[in-house]
Amino acid sequence: MKTLIFYLLIITVSACIGKDQGDDFTLLFKDLVVDKAILEKRIDEMEGLSNEMKKFLYHFRLLSVDSSLHINEFIKYFPEDYKDIMCIIYEKIELQKLTPYFLYSFELLGNYAVKNGNDSIRKLFIVYCRSDGIVAELLSDYILILLKSDIKNSVLLLNSLDSKDQQKILMCLKMLPEKEAKKLRKKIEKLSPKIIKNDEH
Repeated sequence: MKTLIFYLLIITVSACIGKDQGDDFTLLFKDLVVDKAILEKRIDEMEGLSNEMKKFLYHFRLLSVDSSLHINEFIKYFPEDYKDIMCIIYEKIELQKLTPYFLYSFELLGNYAVKNGNDSIRKLFIVYCRSDGIVAELLSDYILILLKSDIKNSVLLLNSLDSKDQQKILMCLKMLPEKEAKKLRKKIEKLSPKIIKNDEH
């Protein structure tokens, strides 16, 4: 298992090679006292970030001040493209140990989706489909929990994705014992035959 995790780390980091690290993210996450005005100014001055990413960073950093006030925005603005997910959140924040523990942000997303459902499930699906390596491996665990515990809502939201993303979500079933995977696949087919039909072509 340790060998697999190390291999996944190598794959993920190699996809972002050549991007400057800088001290911007360290300054954002290492300050013990968070001043909202200073935080907003620092984020606004960071180059190469989309407006959505800047909003995400703002609420992500303020989670340590008041998690109940900023968790919804954290989920809402969680990036949905590979570069922001893997090259910024994973490589420049998580891998640099700027969070309470490794993969904290992704665990927060997964746990929120499992507990709250609705649109946060779709957000989890999208982030999983746009990630790879150890991040995708972690998120797949939460997807399996949802498919087992809230399959109706999960399939409903799965229908909102394109066929390519649906196929990637269904790949999570391969992590289960064969008998359990087949049983869950049949449940999905009963709720939405189209999803399984697309996966078979």
